[in-house]
Amino acid sequence: MAISKTIFLDSLASASSSDFAVTDNFANPNSIHEAGRDAFAVMEAARENFAKLIGAKRPSEIIWTSGATEANNIAILGIPQAITPDPKRGQRNKIIVFEIEHESALLPAKHLAHEGYDVQILPTDRNGFAKLMKFVEICDDRTALVIMQHANTEIGSIQNVSEFCEIAHENGALFHCDCVGSFGQVPINVEKYGLDSASFSGHKFGAPKGIGALYLKANTPCKPIIFGGSQERELRPGTQSVALISAFAKAAEITKSNYDAVGKVYDEFTNLITAEIGKLDGVRLSVPFMDNKMGYLWNMMSLVFAERDSKNLILEYGKRGIIVAGGPACSSNSDEPSHVLQAIGVPENEINGAIRISFNPQTTREDIEAFINATKEILGEN
Repeated sequence: MAISKTIFLDSLASASSSDFAVTDNFANPNSIHEAGRDAFAVMEAARENFAKLIGAKRPSEIIWTSGATEANNIAILGIPQAITPDPKRGQRNKIIVFEIEHESALLPAKHLAHEGYDVQILPTDRNGFAKLMKFVEICDDRTALVIMQHANTEIGSIQNVSEFCEIAHENGALFHCDCVGSFGQVPINVEKYGLDSASFSGHKFGAPKGIGALYLKANTPCKPIIFGGSQERELRPGTQSVALISAFAKAAEITKSNYDAVGKVYDEFTNLITAEIGKLDGVRLSVPFMDNKMGYLWNMMSLVFAERDSKNLILEYGKRGIIVAGGPACSSNSDEPSHVLQAIGVPENEINGAIRISFNPQTTREDIEAFINATKEILGEN
């Protein structure tokens, strides 16, 4: 089959990089000479701009990292150890995390369990939403940290983080939010939500790979887990990349400015796919959307095929020039079934046939129609 163009429907794994020259200043921003001071000024302007974009009160609350995995680890490991250095003797030794979190949040939490913390992994419902009453039952005055993903990048469910954060604070706990999937797709205001910390990943919204950010509210205790220098409040030592930082802030600005325009287009795409998939046998949405996809990310969809293998499906779509994912790219080399789909109760005969599609501003209606036609061909209905 001749392929006239490649249709990229895996933007949640990594968005296409924005095409702009940001800075040619290669000096070390920690040097005191003029070139270093110029680099420092560029870096701090980016810090100030991103802080404004997410509603942070102070630019100093932004810590540059290599990505969200590092940001999650710094917060999830550092905050509890600052609150309760000895979990076997301290009162606040409980950590609450939800079962559909990204592994860069789940695994640090599980590591804390080995260190003696009482780690509680809470369930979600069939639609991918955290169970509020269960959380109220478990969150108490022993809780040090609550960890919650704002939007799940595998099934798209968006949590009401401000409600959970308020309950955590009522019990004296701090609240960390993974905002990787939600930035640019959902309005974010860290101060309004009440967040104590939050993680962001640049390559998810058009910045180069290798740059991310941790929002750490002023006066939030956090013990360093990396050592070697005084940069980034001593929480992320090492020479900062001014070029990556500047690109991160610029891409974030562009992404947020496009929010309303792309949202309307993505809504049209999801409605079209939902309507057409509903007519086919052997494939369905992994979660039942309600109220026109209300409560879910509008730039992605998760589909499950009965008695199919996702790796074979990826190859079948690839033969037709369409790039799709079998789930998060971070777990694509694992043969283990998706812990997220297992958590929401997807049957075993469908979990292995899961794919995820996600859109970007360059995605067209013709691309979506091509995906639908390819799905029909793969299922033998075209």
